[in-house]
Amino acid sequence: MLEKSGTDRIVIVGGGFAGIELARRLEKKIPRKTEIVVISAENHMVFTPMLPEVAARTLNPLHIVVTGREMTRRTRWMKARVTAVDVGANEVVYEDDRGAEHRLAYGQLVMACGAVVDLDAIPGMAAHAYPLKSIGDAFSLGNALIGLCEDASIAGEAERPNILSIVVVGAGFSGVEIAGNIADLVDRVHRYYPQLRNVRARITLLQRGKQILPELAYKALSDFAFKKLSERDVEVLLETSAKEVTRKRVVLGNGESIPAGLVICTIGTAANPLDLTLGVPLVQKRLPTEPDMRVKGLANVWAIGDNALIPNEATHENSPPTAQFALRQAKQLAGNLALCLKDKPTKPFRYKPVGLMAAIGHRNAVAEVFGFHLSGFFAWFLWRSVYLSKMPSLSRKFQIAVDWAWELFFPPNSVELSPQSERKTDLAHYAGGDWIYHKGDPAQHLFLMQKGAAGIYFDENEGPVGALEPGDHFGEGALLNKDGNGRRSVSVRAISSVDVIRMGREDFVRMADSMSILREGMTREFLERRSATRVTELLLSEPGYFDFSVERFMSPERFAIPIESTLGSVLEAFEPNASGFNVIDGDGRLVGYVSRTEIYKAIQQRMPGDSPVADFMLTDPPMATPDENAVAATLRLVHNDVELLSVVNDRGERKLLGTVCPLDVFKQTILFESNGSEKGPAS
Repeated sequence: MLEKSGTDRIVIVGGGFAGIELARRLEKKIPRKTEIVVISAENHMVFTPMLPEVAARTLNPLHIVVTGREMTRRTRWMKARVTAVDVGANEVVYEDDRGAEHRLAYGQLVMACGAVVDLDAIPGMAAHAYPLKSIGDAFSLGNALIGLCEDASIAGEAERPNILSIVVVGAGFSGVEIAGNIADLVDRVHRYYPQLRNVRARITLLQRGKQILPELAYKALSDFAFKKLSERDVEVLLETSAKEVTRKRVVLGNGESIPAGLVICTIGTAANPLDLTLGVPLVQKRLPTEPDMRVKGLANVWAIGDNALIPNEATHENSPPTAQFALRQAKQLAGNLALCLKDKPTKPFRYKPVGLMAAIGHRNAVAEVFGFHLSGFFAWFLWRSVYLSKMPSLSRKFQIAVDWAWELFFPPNSVELSPQSERKTDLAHYAGGDWIYHKGDPAQHLFLMQKGAAGIYFDENEGPVGALEPGDHFGEGALLNKDGNGRRSVSVRAISSVDVIRMGREDFVRMADSMSILREGMTREFLERRSATRVTELLLSEPGYFDFSVERFMSPERFAIPIESTLGSVLEAFEPNASGFNVIDGDGRLVGYVSRTEIYKAIQQRMPGDSPVADFMLTDPPMATPDENAVAATLRLVHNDVELLSVVNDRGERKLLGTVCPLDVFKQTILFESNGSEKGPAS
């Protein structure tokens, strides 16, 4: 069979509501000689309005997904990830599951790829919150809800309320529906946990605005939903936003915090990265279109669904990103594409919405339909009837009806699954003041700093003795313990908001065992830190050492080279036992540092001998002032990849005065310990 030319092909990027409905409509409107291709990263469409019921164990997750192949006849389906659109060549660039890149030509292109979740809108949300956009999200959330009950049942009485605290961020349709469904699930499984007889789950719904379900025009319906949720012990906080999310709490905009065993995010969307490859400036994070849904500035590219900003001629406003509008856009775009293929004028998008509905749990809902305002049981029954009728497969309609009937007579499934594929390396966020771990805790993770700053503590009642910054790693020492029972030798606390990558013990050990250079490097660094830790412990054991400043250990030799130096001159200046050089400007100010590491990197990059030192030096070396505490300076030597600590008169002026060498600190401390001197280290 010969491959069709691009001019005889309509390519639809995205297999969601809009993409599938468009393909179905096109099959009826365009001649068979024009090929219809759908490219989607998944081979199925998710009926997203029912995701909260999947999370609440009311519906089987497989019953709300339908493959595109079941719903179309002659459309060509491709499960692949589109990475870019080459509008100049009229080609779509995509990758298959093996990572191989391919191109597909098109005559007409439709962008129906939807928006993406923006969990970075709130610090810590990406690390600790559950989104609700996919079938996997709903399944994982349901599993986590059962897991909360399991955890609380074996925890102490004082811990249980905090574990069973659930926070939902955002009180739009998704937030209200998931909060109501969670309340139903927790109520119905509560009887299986006799240990929790005297404690109830706390569900908190956060809404930045003055009312929940702000999409509803009739405020009385919003008030009804608020009342019903409150009766179910769902605490609704209006005009309240989440400022930060950590493993155990949600920090609010007013500075207060709520304990959180589980956080659900229903807010935040970002522009789809694929839309950016078209070269069209986005508006409100969406592709702007002409009234007929053609992307502005592109003759043969169209957009529908959540990623499209489409003017609605019926309301003279932009269409909202909802499934109701996506389906109607798909229907009309099929007609416009058929007209376009015949060189006939297209029509502007025009649609007057039928209404809005939201299920709020416990067989209650609110609805605005054809101008009527409904609430309570009848609205709930209408909600189920309408969405059941919209399911695109007869078999799925029957399966969902059976699930709903089953739920009337039997409790939800309370099985908690722990799949082997669960992530052992993940993200974590800590607010300023949170303890990342305590001295004596069992070691379970290696931590890699991404953002923020943290302090190292030998005694949690005293100040920090060292600092950790982005790029640092910590916690590997206890993981390298051969018996696998390592304990933390220090405490680590977030100074500011901190983002880290947490690598589980098994992942770290497996990787270290497979990469000898990594294990050797980690072990060497651990031993160096351990030696420095020993010195610091000696310093801490003698209260008098807190009176000693960096000046006590400072060597007046400055090991300095001028900023005019080159790679060749630095190589000539290096002696076999040299550690490194400070780099100073004409006024004697510290501007950089060069060690063997920087030189090796320059050689590996094949820099010529006349390359200026500024091209390869460390531009922001660690430094200390003469009056700074010696304990803090010692720890800075450990946690920075340099052999010498530069001593400057002032951090602003940075006039180089001398250096502190670890060996000098070790020597003087050991001599002091062996002599039992009460005068401190030698000057």
